Amino acid sequence: MVIFPVLVLLLLSIFAKIYFRNWLAPGSLFSIIWFLYIIMPLVFAPDLPVSSISLWVIVFSVFSLITGSLLVFPINNRKLVPSKIDIDLEIVNRILYKILIYFSVFSLTGVLLILLNGIRKYGLSKTFEGFWQLGYFYSYARYKENWVPPLRIRILTYFIYPSALIGGYVFEYLKKWKKFIAIFPILIMGLYSMIVAARAGFYLSLFVWISGMLSFKLWKLGEKYKFFTFKNVFLFILIVVGLIFSYSFIQSVRIGKNSISMTSLKEIYQNSKVGIWGSLSAFSIWFEKANLFSFTGGNYTFAGLFDLLGIGFREQGLYSEPIYLSSGGSTNIYTIFRALIDDYSIIGMFVFWFMVGILSTIAYVKTCKGKFVWSVFLSAFYSLTFFSNLYSIYIFNSILFCWILILILFCLLKYWNSIKKIIFS
Repeated sequence: MVIFPVLVLLLLSIFAKIYFRNWLAPGSLFSIIWFLYIIMPLVFAPDLPVSSISLWVIVFSVFSLITGSLLVFPINNRKLVPSKIDIDLEIVNRILYKILIYFSVFSLTGVLLILLNGIRKYGLSKTFEGFWQLGYFYSYARYKENWVPPLRIRILTYFIYPSALIGGYVFEYLKKWKKFIAIFPILIMGLYSMIVAARAGFYLSLFVWISGMLSFKLWKLGEKYKFFTFKNVFLFILIVVGLIFSYSFIQSVRIGKNSISMTSLKEIYQNSKVGIWGSLSAFSIWFEKANLFSFTGGNYTFAGLFDLLGIGFREQGLYSEPIYLSSGGSTNIYTIFRALIDDYSIIGMFVFWFMVGILSTIAYVKTCKGKFVWSVFLSAFYSLTFFSNLYSIYIFNSILFCWILILILFCLLKYWNSIKKIIFS
């Protein structure tokens, strides 16, 4: 019965919160996020089959991550707070705000070029109707013709994710109307998602932004930051509803529906229920016949990088074979756990989560003590966790570019005085 692994996962979440003292500690966050990712499909899509054995695999993955976290988390009762922030907060925020503006301009330019190129290519009118039809044509070209934007445009749009991460960092620093600049990258990605009728990018930009905001809070306040508040719970519910709405909305663009009403959205939602809630069920069905000792070495966890290096080939949507569910729908999204089993075997997956628990908790402790550069690694873990219901966030080269660029940028900000001395000496 599925109730037993769900209860064990809930108990693990409670234990993690008590031991790590904060819901944002990696062991606590990963366990409670996956508790929610399991509960929501069971409640809102009970007709989608889920086996208890697949849930036990997820529970043991959470247990592995918590075990790794336990090894490196300080056992004393003293709260983790910055004794001294290792870089001037005001200067960093001013510099990041300027960089955010430049990155946002770059990414918006790339999105507008995709829009104009599409209108020219498909001979559409420069009206709302033409804009609406563009998503259908781009979606068809992406799936049937393996279309990708030209390299120069892709490079410009790559700046969306770094700007989203920086936007999360500087959101609290900005006042009044300038806060709009901080969320502008999410709006840019929303526009891009409508133009090409692709959903993943919008979810990614939102999760990356939230990861940056949480990492900044912990860097500034440490464990003094209270995450589980009424306001944050309300925002979480709002985000979930917004993501469901955006999925249905973009799906309507993808299939070429040119009129939107509550009735049509309800119809689209019913048809899209598998896409919204079906990943857990797909993993469950796949797991029953899976090769649990496969080993591709990272071809699915880092699919984009392997494709770029010529080591592997990334399918559109990562997996080409769909799972057909009893409700009549199909999906090729299997959660991050299938990718990890394919890449490292089921034993290797547990080792992977154990190592992630160690490294992410080190980053968490360092960030809470005011170590600026470590917050980059923590934000990378948060984004991986938020997106793990779908697949590995690092299958996208644009995401890898994001964290490499931000890591270089933060190292320059942190060690600039030392770098200048080395250069000019």
